[in-house]
Amino acid sequence: MPKWKKAPKWFLDIEKELDEIDNKLDEICNVEKGWFKERRLRNEAKLAHFAIKNAAKNLNEIEKKKLVTLLEYAQHLVAYRWARFKYENIDNEFGIAEELKFNPKNGRIYIKKPILKKLKELLTKVLKELKGHFTIRI
Repeated sequence: MPKWKKAPKWFLDIEKELDEIDNKLDEICNVEKGWFKERRLRNEAKLAHFAIKNAAKNLNEIEKKKLVTLLEYAQHLVAYRWARFKYENIDNEFGIAEELKFNPKNGRIYIKKPILKKLKELLTKVLKELKGHFTIRI
């Protein structure tokens, strides 16, 4: 069973802000409402990029700059919320997980990939190999 943790209020507030940005992108790119949010949650950046590129062809320079600013802001919000969440959980498995996933339907954050599973396996192997090679004196 995957480990999860309830997302903090500030994390959910950022999610609401990202939803608003997604709605603006839906409008600008002339796609159905919720399309960009779905792409963001599914991590389908290439598909979203294609839609933006097509929409940009029909925008003037000012509208293009607004679009770029909106995209940069959203990208930084996403990076900030994950960095802050990991920092606030640095002393537990959520803070050191290799990959986390947010489910907006239930407001939970899941560990998708535990921290460096391979590193843990490697350390176990090294410790087994080193066993008996060192003497601890007290």
